[in-house]
Amino acid sequence: MSVDHAEENQRLHRQIESLHLELHAQRELFRSIFGKENADLQLENQKLKSQLQEAFEDKRRFNELVEEMEKEKQKMMLDHSEEMKKAQERIK
Repeated sequence: MSVDHAEENQRLHRQIESLHLELHAQRELFRSIFGKENADLQLENQKLKSQLQEAFEDKRRFNELVEEMEKEKQKMMLDHSEEMKKAQERIK
């Protein structure tokens, strides 16, 4: 499970880096071709920030899900262990 967790974190990190590169490319394009004003760049920056916040929220929810699944796995293992002990006691 922790491997999936690490892979998801790496994927989100790559996604964030990609968004940063995309923003930089858009800024350069706007400056060179369209001569956009700072207000337009700020709007694009705000859109990127929103996307980043969504990505981090997705990551937070994923991490919570991983933790819940790990707790459930531990509980199931404990329950199984207790049932095995009870079964062994009945056999004796």
